[in-house]
Amino acid sequence: MRKMMKNFRTPGAEFRGAPFWAWNAELDSEELIRQIRIFKEMGLGGFFMHARVGLNTPYLSKVWFDCIKVCVNEAKKLGLQANLYDEDRWPSGAAGSLVTSDDRYKGRFCRVEFFRRAADARKASESGETLAWYSAVVSGKFEDGTLNVVSPRKISSSAHFKTGRGRTLVRFCVKTMEKSSWFNGETYLDTLNPEAVRRFVEVTHDAYYREVGREFGKTVPTVFTDEPNCWTWGQHLLALPWTEALPEKFRDRFGYDVLEHLPEIFFSSVRKYSRVRMHYYDLMTELFCTAFSKTIGDWCGRHDIRMTGHVLLEDTLLQTLFVGSVMRFYEHMQSPGIDLLTEHRRVFNTAKQCSSMAHQFGRRWRISETYGCTGWDFPFAGHKALGDWQYALGINVRCQHLAWYSAEAEAKRDYPASISYQSSWWDKYRIVEDYFGRLGAVMSEGVEICDLLVIHPVESAWMEMTPVPLSLLQSMAKSLERQFIRVTDTLLAQKLDFEFGDEDIIARYGRIEKNTFVINRAAYRAVLVPHLRTIRSSTLELLRKFAAKGGTVVYLDAPPVYLDGERSERPAEIFAAFERASLSGAVPLLEKAARRVSVSDPAGHQIGPVLARLSDTGHGYALFLCNYGEQFDSSKMQKDRMVRDRKLKFPSAEIAVTVPRSGKVYELNPLDGTVSPVKADYRQGQYRFRTSFEELESHLFLITGENPGETVASGKKVPGRILHRLSVSGWNYELSEPNVLVLDHADWCADSRKKGKNTFILKLDDELRKYLGKQPRGGAMVQPWLRKETPPEREIPLELVYHIRIQDLPAGDCRLALEHPEFYQFELNGCKLDARIDGWWCDRCMKCVQIPVRKLKRGENILILRSKYHENLPGLESLFLLGRFGVDSTEAIVKMPETLELGDWCRQGLPFFAGNVTYIRQVKVPSGGAALELPEWRGILLGVRIDNGPEKLLPWPPCRTELPEGVHEIAITVYGSRRNAMGPFYAATAWPEWTGPAQFKMLAVKTRQLVPCGLLSAPILRRTESRQNGSASSFR
Repeated sequence: MRKMMKNFRTPGAEFRGAPFWAWNAELDSEELIRQIRIFKEMGLGGFFMHARVGLNTPYLSKVWFDCIKVCVNEAKKLGLQANLYDEDRWPSGAAGSLVTSDDRYKGRFCRVEFFRRAADARKASESGETLAWYSAVVSGKFEDGTLNVVSPRKISSSAHFKTGRGRTLVRFCVKTMEKSSWFNGETYLDTLNPEAVRRFVEVTHDAYYREVGREFGKTVPTVFTDEPNCWTWGQHLLALPWTEALPEKFRDRFGYDVLEHLPEIFFSSVRKYSRVRMHYYDLMTELFCTAFSKTIGDWCGRHDIRMTGHVLLEDTLLQTLFVGSVMRFYEHMQSPGIDLLTEHRRVFNTAKQCSSMAHQFGRRWRISETYGCTGWDFPFAGHKALGDWQYALGINVRCQHLAWYSAEAEAKRDYPASISYQSSWWDKYRIVEDYFGRLGAVMSEGVEICDLLVIHPVESAWMEMTPVPLSLLQSMAKSLERQFIRVTDTLLAQKLDFEFGDEDIIARYGRIEKNTFVINRAAYRAVLVPHLRTIRSSTLELLRKFAAKGGTVVYLDAPPVYLDGERSERPAEIFAAFERASLSGAVPLLEKAARRVSVSDPAGHQIGPVLARLSDTGHGYALFLCNYGEQFDSSKMQKDRMVRDRKLKFPSAEIAVTVPRSGKVYELNPLDGTVSPVKADYRQGQYRFRTSFEELESHLFLITGENPGETVASGKKVPGRILHRLSVSGWNYELSEPNVLVLDHADWCADSRKKGKNTFILKLDDELRKYLGKQPRGGAMVQPWLRKETPPEREIPLELVYHIRIQDLPAGDCRLALEHPEFYQFELNGCKLDARIDGWWCDRCMKCVQIPVRKLKRGENILILRSKYHENLPGLESLFLLGRFGVDSTEAIVKMPETLELGDWCRQGLPFFAGNVTYIRQVKVPSGGAALELPEWRGILLGVRIDNGPEKLLPWPPCRTELPEGVHEIAITVYGSRRNAMGPFYAATAWPEWTGPAQFKMLAVKTRQLVPCGLLSAPILRRTESRQNGSASSFR
């Protein structure tokens, strides 16, 4: 208890976030050390050293490992964790092409080809290994989802095919994955082949062990494997994963020849629900998990380092095609994990799959790669909200996506924001890390208390899932997912916390002990069987025994009609002894056995959006409650609104916790590390107390008979009546950095004959590369470290012309920020411009060139950059003019505003401003003091100073702080982002659902899409009232 509370008050590195550190340029030891010290200052617990697009240091070379050792040594000095990442980019397995350059290890797949004539088939059969020939009636197209294959007949060879009679020759063949720039000119790995994976381990893991193995389990605690899978290369093909040993393994496992049944696996028109198809996916899962997860997990176990990470497409039942069963992969991971992309995905099932296996196998640490694709303007409130709900579902470590080593070239579009020094708020991030460090210190202690098991339906999906084109994957997922999502949403809304059981895991680790259903280390008092098409006989038998011992078994709607993939009456016979119910009807049947926590409104109804997690810490019980902020709408298929739009509040919530009497109730505040006693009653086996939930608010309670250490008076300030609204105009202000004019369109002339007007710079770069016969730059390009020694085939002269309109001259000299100024000659208004470097802006790759104000003029200014363009250049990028000026709605330079009004600062001369704005004014606070409330604003977080005193950060709602009575100068800082300087600007909406490299190149609109920033409405002075924590007087 004492250790847990010490960790809560001053959490160590293991409880704090560790971002992907994108190594995306040529690495420099001094710069690596500088950035590690920044991570320490930000409150981070460490980092994952992750090769990303733009890497220009040879991967796994001596220089690479010299950099690794520098980082491990510096992390050790600072008490941070230097975590490994096992690949160049992702998915894990190819070792940046170093493994798959050997043909033996290249990814393979079974592909289907159709021929009208045997002669065509004979020619095609020269490519790849033929597995089987069939004759069938074929209509429609695979590409649009209309393909229909019926009446297949196996034939010995194409020579035996007879044309006519409406039949088509069908070839099933093994092909090697085509080479791709994504894999540095090679292919992905055959992840079903243990020899291939062992070679990957030799090249990658063994090398790391030789270089820094002495710090494994200490400074180097984990190695991250990212999106391994067995179907990456088949997403656009009528194909399924394959490996050389698969037919033999299939016969050994199931006793028949898979080659005699290939049409049934591939085509639902042959058989909609197929036992053979189910057997194929079962074996595919076994091969993948054994070859990849077990090989690496066992290696990590022997070398005192934890295997962590996540697989591809774990979110939905589409996992069938990519990995088979996610939960079986987790079995061999010391720290299983998930991926949460965007702020919109309510993937509760993903977290539950992970935390269920972690509980069942005693894995303390569960990681989430999180915040990816959220964009530059994702606020701290979003960091908290996404982390909170994941922690409420059993995750306890965050791997932020991501922190850039450099923003050079393509790297700046690699899924911002960068959670590092490139963001204008970086030095305030410690408040987020202190919060999650404290939360993790408690949530990682002990074991979760969960009494309800839900049988995972993935094996029913196996029976019906066939290859479909990538464009149709999501529609297939929706048809399979609806019930799966509804079950999860309903149970969590009703505080019926549950865990999933994978049927293969149950078959190997399941047993009945007294009246509990046990899977390895986890025991359950009730089981819910969702709508299953098939069930394993081993699962059925355990359910029968469990019910006979008095266990609660509830099934939804109807029993499965298949047993082990074959039609059978047996499930219905056994299920007759269980409780049948609709989903809503199942809730009262499960409450008695499975509801440990109740969070109800004054009418006695469960408050749906509040998630709950109860755990036994070994010294009592910890309860974490978080307000998700909106109702769980299953019809949205887990696509929710932006965090800032989740506004639900619950002013009165009545909490009941069913645990043995264990002492007193305390509330732990992860934001500041304080502990407060809570007034609670214990009766009828329950602790009962009250609380409330503001927007996105969470609460952490501890029930213990031990001393939690120093406590503070309980109670919280709740808003009362409004006293005064501050003026919307006349605010003095300060900017944290110069204002910006974005220059991302240019007139141009290349090779003396190609010309264009007002062209988007990224589009121009693509055009010039095409002109040179080269592929466009992008996240999938061959890495620079592999092509840096290749001389360019051709150079062409290039002239870029920028038009800068000035209505009022800037108040001082300006600077032009750009990458690689050494590549250019500069001319401004007909005069040569000395390209003297004057510092950098945003990222060290963006050097600043001085532009004296005397060289500017009112009216149109012409800036010309001349260079030699060739394929090996990092590419053309935007320019940024920095200085003391304003920018009007026509993008002309004007005077800075004298004062600011409340409202979007983009409309007040700061459309592209990328820093922080502090609003300043005198305020008279009435007698007795008041709360300053900031109701509507846009930015990353807020900071408030009173009379130039210490800053009070307001990172998330409620955005209120107390002011003493009297006349005071208040300074309110809105911490901004790089969004309005960096984009994406020309996507169809200002807030794309997903922000990644592609969105920055979109040209769906001609006018820049900016996002509002600043204080948008008047701050309020409001009376507040103190309310004691936990009063139970009105509990029903």
